[in-house]
Amino acid sequence: LAAATSSEKAIVADLFDTASLFERRTKEVKKTETERRAALISQTETMRAQLEQAEVYAQNHREEKVKVQEGIDRHQADWQERIKALQDEQQELEGKIKDIDAKWKQRQLEVPKEIEAMKEQIRKIEEEEAEMQVRTAEVRAKLKERPGRQ
Repeated sequence: LAAATSSEKAIVADLFDTASLFERRTKEVKKTETERRAALISQTETMRAQLEQAEVYAQNHREEKVKVQEGIDRHQADWQERIKALQDEQQELEGKIKDIDAKWKQRQLEVPKEIEAMKEQIRKIEEEEAEMQVRTAEVRAKLKERPGRQ
């Protein structure tokens, strides 16, 4: 380099400056790329963790939804059984009411006949009583007619 001309020295110095600048720039780019990669890796890991959390949340939500639906189904079945039991009881009671109504109507028809039969029995008893009173009077009268007996 001692024998080199000043312009050659300037060219060499310029080449060293360019190489130095290129080397610095390459380090900066590598550093930037490394930082970008690290940031992307971090973002990817963060997104993976969020995705896993979302999947866990979604699975829990699905399981909870199934449990809720099972509860709804159980309650519906319980209420349907209760409704069926009440409908059966209602039909049974309606049948009993019809039976009672029929018996009541029949009884309403029978009561006047029974009253008439009782009136007839009373009339017969009164007739028999009147006949007995007549006979009793006749027997007393005959007893009085007989001499020596009283």
